[in-house]
Amino acid sequence: MGKKIKLIEPTKAHISKAERLDREAMREELFEYPDLNTQPPTFLTGEALNEWNRVVPLLQSDIPISELDYSLITSYCAAVGTIIDCQNDINKRGVILADTEKPNPSVRVQSQAMKDMRMLANSLGMSLDSRMKLALNKVKEKPVDPFESLLGSD
Repeated sequence: MGKKIKLIEPTKAHISKAERLDREAMREELFEYPDLNTQPPTFLTGEALNEWNRVVPLLQSDIPISELDYSLITSYCAAVGTIIDCQNDINKRGVILADTEKPNPSVRVQSQAMKDMRMLANSLGMSLDSRMKLALNKVKEKPVDPFESLLGSD
């Protein structure tokens, strides 16, 4: 895997005007993709649909999501729905099934759905860690100095 490109200057290293312009262009390009279709997929029901209706407006307000992210968001919502459905089954039947004295299969399914949800949330900028990185990049963004061009520094 190659080195990640930083869109906003979170480093203390000096970058040239050309590199700065390239990074600004890349940042602007993130907002040029087709807008996200906010209609949920028809197969999302119950808690997964509730999660779609909760999370899509939040994502649209803070993150440059687009139609390209539709499948990730759908998968995230399906994972959340699975977690809740499994928890309801665990609450109803217990961690160990009384009739067979074997572990409830919902525990294993829920555990995998939680792993999937965490990975998808991180990819979508929904985890605390990924939001902190975004916030750090915003804080470290250097204001444009109108006199910099007069001084002729790169």
